[in-house]
Amino acid sequence: PEFRQGPIKACELTLHTMLHVAGLSESSIARYFGLQPAEVYSIASKFEQRLKEDDLARKLSVCLIERVVSDLSND
Repeated sequence: PEFRQGPIKACELTLHTMLHVAGLSESSIARYFGLQPAEVYSIASKFEQRLKEDDLARKLSVCLIERVVSDLSND
């Protein structure tokens, strides 16, 4: 989906969720995705700001979190 801030990228949503919701470390996330920890922090922080301004981003974030929690509880 495209809005004022451009398309919502799955990687931004994922990095934000892993860092700010799941509480994984920047270094662990960076290692998994082949990034530098500073890149993880930067991308996740920008998406955090976007969540404050973009209803669609918030809805997608909630949907992702609900889906992950549901999947984990069904295992």
